Amino acid sequence: MTFIDKRLNKTLDLFEYGSGNSTLWYAQRLNSVDAVEHHYQWYQYVNAKKPANVQLYHVPLDYNGKYCRAIGATQKKYDVVIVDGRDRNHCVEECFKSLKPGGVIILDNSEREAYQKGILFLQEQGFKHLVFEGMTPVITHTTVTSLFYKADNCLGV
Repeated sequence: MTFIDKRLNKTLDLFEYGSGNSTLWYAQRLNSVDAVEHHYQWYQYVNAKKPANVQLYHVPLDYNGKYCRAIGATQKKYDVVIVDGRDRNHCVEECFKSLKPGGVIILDNSEREAYQKGILFLQEQGFKHLVFEGMTPVITHTTVTSLFYKADNCLGV
């Protein structure tokens, strides 16, 4: 988070697949945060805590359906998209369409073999791939978060 924290500002808009403490963290640093959550009880929990600049959507999980397309349903464009929910490969393919020029995509747990299709898709679209590897709370192995970007991006990478 240190890398991205100093690059965020109140002019940026973010969409997040999966919601939680990160949603609230980003809300303190950005203009707006829209997030989609498939788990209804978790949606209710986060929704009760969200500040005014957060819009949270509950969309039941349906692979390659309304969940991954929730970003398009907002009819907005985003500077940053976080893919940390379910159906990640389809989310990557859908979120690409809702990026502002200079937008970036962050894919969590990108070390997983199941997400290599999404990584390849973004690379085929001309995105550069920056890898952050390390330990995270609760798990006992290293994990990878990937940042996908192009020249002149909103984070200055």
